[in-house]
Amino acid sequence: LNCEALMHADFPVSYRHFVAALGGCQIKASRFGEHARYEIERFFGIVNHPEVHPLGEWDLLSANALLEEAERNIFEPGRLQVQCLPIAKLTYGDYLCLDYYHSPSAPPVVFLNFEESCLGAPSITKIADSFEEFLSMLHE
Repeated sequence: LNCEALMHADFPVSYRHFVAALGGCQIKASRFGEHARYEIERFFGIVNHPEVHPLGEWDLLSANALLEEAERNIFEPGRLQVQCLPIAKLTYGDYLCLDYYHSPSAPPVVFLNFEESCLGAPSITKIADSFEEFLSMLHE
């Protein structure tokens, strides 16, 4: 995917297939834990011309840029590679991310608490060791 080059990151194969097949989507099995905050509003996808597309707000690159501007997903300022890539927005305004900062070659899926995160200290909780494992956790 072209956005992988822009972010200096290799997406996990299972995530690459998911995005290629479904793009930015809503899913019926959108819960992944018992806590109410653990419900997916929508996955981000790759949207051509997000500034004019009706689903532009669900563009992966745009979502990452918004989190970086808000300084919520940056552990180490100035680092070229994406550090905490948002893959889905949750119903209470938090995010699911791939954590490239702690594991650049095999990023785990993490919960990013938007309100508690700040520059240099994103508030994350590991949900699954891989995107594939995360998919197996989803339920209605």
